[in-house]
Amino acid sequence: MAHRVFLAVVLLVCLASLVVPTGCSSVYAEGAYARIGHVQLDGLPHGPQARIRAVIEGHADPIARGQALWNAARQFEREDAFDAALVAYQEALVTGALPAESIERQIRLCRARLVVDKRWADADLRRAAGAMDTARGLGLFREVARTVADNYVDDLSYRRLLEAGLDNLRAAAASPEFARHLGLADDMTRRAAFLGALGAVRNGLAEEKDLSSFTARYYVRRVCEENRRTLRLPDGVIISEFIFGAVEHLDAYSAYLTGEMYAALKEDLRGEFVGLGIEVRKEANRLLIVSVFDGGPAARAQLMPGDVLVAVDDTDTTKLELNRIVKLLRGKKDTDVRVTVRRSDETLTLTVTRDTIDVPSVRCAARLGAEGEFGYIRISNFQASTGAEVSRALDAFQKQSSLDGMILDLRGNPGGLLDAAVQVCSLFLDSGTVVSTEGRGFAQTRTYRVSHWRFDRHDQALVVLTDRQSASASEIVAAALKHHRRATLVGEQTYGKGLVQSVLPVEVGRSAVYLTTARFVDPSGTSFHGTGVTPDVVVRPASPPRIRSDAPDPQADPALAKALEVLAAGTVEHVARESEPAGNIAAQLLPTP
Repeated sequence: MAHRVFLAVVLLVCLASLVVPTGCSSVYAEGAYARIGHVQLDGLPHGPQARIRAVIEGHADPIARGQALWNAARQFEREDAFDAALVAYQEALVTGALPAESIERQIRLCRARLVVDKRWADADLRRAAGAMDTARGLGLFREVARTVADNYVDDLSYRRLLEAGLDNLRAAAASPEFARHLGLADDMTRRAAFLGALGAVRNGLAEEKDLSSFTARYYVRRVCEENRRTLRLPDGVIISEFIFGAVEHLDAYSAYLTGEMYAALKEDLRGEFVGLGIEVRKEANRLLIVSVFDGGPAARAQLMPGDVLVAVDDTDTTKLELNRIVKLLRGKKDTDVRVTVRRSDETLTLTVTRDTIDVPSVRCAARLGAEGEFGYIRISNFQASTGAEVSRALDAFQKQSSLDGMILDLRGNPGGLLDAAVQVCSLFLDSGTVVSTEGRGFAQTRTYRVSHWRFDRHDQALVVLTDRQSASASEIVAAALKHHRRATLVGEQTYGKGLVQSVLPVEVGRSAVYLTTARFVDPSGTSFHGTGVTPDVVVRPASPPRIRSDAPDPQADPALAKALEVLAAGTVEHVARESEPAGNIAAQLLPTP
């Protein structure tokens, strides 16, 4: 079963500091359809973080450290601190002190508990699961399982997919939040009976010699029957957890997309949606409007950057997850929504009429330098229109007057469409390989080369700005331009996301599987996954500048100032060679995801 690879997108949940366009936010950011992604030690609250660091620093011997981390993780679980338990298990895994299989099982259970609690808070999902016909649900599970088993980047067994679903259901049955959302009776006897049935099913799986998709479907049906005898939840809830579990535990990026999620993702990649035309960011437990699109509904209603969103219609948003807020703001074109914001010392309620928003991926194109001799383009993400947008910006510069150099700013850019990254590279390269993908199937193994059938090539001296949030498609562009000695990279080590995700429709296109199907390899044959792309000139801001869509300011942006300095030096290649030791130092010091 072969599918053409056509996406290269990073999950926002991994990059919590990224700006999220309201109305087209990634469905993986936060909320009911949360992807847990990478949970790291630095991201924990101070208390749990300090306890884990104390364990790590207090045990020099890896075996003792691993056992102590295991004990700490178990204690966090008893405290219902599953994010801290997950991190402690992850730290224990790298010590090699305990069997990897046992630790990985606990990691799956902690991740399941975190995501199940958030998932079933969504009323739309509860309604959809309650209405799911059992036969249709079993058929969907089989289709999803086959899609995953046939296309995932590594070989998989149906046993692994079923065990992930069982882990999700075990976490659900133990969760008070799940019980509250689903109206589950507080009957510990029934829950214990269901958990016992899950254990019996797991034991049966262990005895199976060769599971097929048909056999896997039998086990899901069996769990549904046990559920009717014990918990008495809708079969759709049980089947949904098997479907979600079959995908979401494979890695930090893969996910099953419901119809609503699939539609939202397609809107993201088209760069068009119905909404307000603002960008928001969670910051210090508040939702801050960081940008208002010119000419959009929010701008017409006089919303402003810096406003703090506190309510949508009559719903207090201060404690809601980001995706829940986005769903409140979205709606049909020409409908009104009341938005309450806090601005300085006053609270304002403004009525905004939703409209179609075209979200440009080129967020800024400007001339810099004493005489405007250098061009600057910032790309916020890679979508279908990105190549054309960059080409138009370059052509506009050339019509005004020739440029002595160009700066391409990819900081904070989480990625996007692989084809868009190839198009951007083709604007600056004469020929050669941009990137290759390596997967299990013929369709997942491919080399992408420079093509000029659509856009002309531009030959100005080029600097590319990167930071630790430049990921996936951004890294493809940075690595290709660096490999071909076409650009000098300035800034920080990139994120290190070198896995290819493909969107594989199921249910005749009603939903989809967002699945890791291959690995990226740069033109030198090297994978940047887990390490990132090293800049030629390292610039580490003392505090990361807030990259905005308004005019760039070199005086407040050390990396941009350095890029201008590199261009003014005359030859990009000379500066790149001189800076190589600094790049190597950065590779050693900067953390990788």
